[in-house]
Amino acid sequence: MGKKIGIITFCDNTNYGSYLQTYALYKSVKMLGYSVEVIDYRKKVPDYEMVTLKSLPKLIEQHGYDYGLSLWINIFHMQHAFKLIIKQSMKVSRTTYTAKNIGRCSDKYDIYLVGSDLVWDIRYADDYTYMLNFVSDNRVKLAYAASYGYDEIPVSEKKYFRRYLSKFSHISVREYNNKIELENLLERNIEHVCDPTMLLSNYFWKKQIGENTQKKDYILIYMPDDEKKIIGEAKRYARKHRLNVYMINKKKREYCPRTPKDFLTLIYYASKVYTGSYHGLLFSIYFEKNFSYINRKPGNRLKTVAEILNIDRLNIESKEYDMENEPDYDEIKRLEAEFREKSLKILRKMLRDGEKQCMFRL
Repeated sequence: MGKKIGIITFCDNTNYGSYLQTYALYKSVKMLGYSVEVIDYRKKVPDYEMVTLKSLPKLIEQHGYDYGLSLWINIFHMQHAFKLIIKQSMKVSRTTYTAKNIGRCSDKYDIYLVGSDLVWDIRYADDYTYMLNFVSDNRVKLAYAASYGYDEIPVSEKKYFRRYLSKFSHISVREYNNKIELENLLERNIEHVCDPTMLLSNYFWKKQIGENTQKKDYILIYMPDDEKKIIGEAKRYARKHRLNVYMINKKKREYCPRTPKDFLTLIYYASKVYTGSYHGLLFSIYFEKNFSYINRKPGNRLKTVAEILNIDRLNIESKEYDMENEPDYDEIKRLEAEFREKSLKILRKMLRDGEKQCMFRL
């Protein structure tokens, strides 16, 4: 396995899920025996994920002095912590790339692997870099669990999806509706796979947990879409069970985990999790937590997980929802293991086929 693989995905930000899916894909490919590194590609990042001195006045104007300043301080500390942990946990390209110089990376790797997250949603990706439009045609292009948040690909974007994705040797996506739409658009087979974080065992993730610093039992809220609905439901449950309520919030230091490890630790020790976050839901499942969720937009992300793991009754908007419903982990873990094994086989085949194609293309 001498071929060199470069992973490109969302990573240069302070989003817990972005880091965790990047690390999980990197770790999974490495565990399969390949030489791999993450391409240090930096796109334009919104002020709520990365900050500079110039962004401070804007945040204060948007959120008020106290919240704006607290938000800036928290993100400032987070971005330095994230950069450090990325360098410590993964091999990253020596060169830092942007849209202006990404062309210099056109033939640095034998295989280019697009990672997960909303990499094919131009509203977040900014351009077609994550469709590998900069890569030489004699290199192998693969996608694992790529995603986009459109309910339907905009008509104006379809020609670019066809143009760039037709050059991929293998494509796998994270959401089932993406699979169906891309199969119709590209007239080829598209695989449906799990999020990279699910490729690694629950035991692996439990080893990443830190010490519990909370003095009282608590409910954790993370990324509520409809705040009144999910926060109200969480508080109602907390009152009944006499639990504290914490909501992860970058505007408040005490509720702002500054590293992915802190984030995972808060989920792990929670008595119950209420979330509209895709990765908030997944890690609640990995840690076998009691949880309720809401389909935060783009809704197909959580909907796909709910259908595969049969957890719709834990959606607070479901007709079957009851505050005291608890996950059936006997069933969930069986379904999770099946999906993980299927996805690992697909990733392994993609990489093996990619190696074979390299011999004929180079």
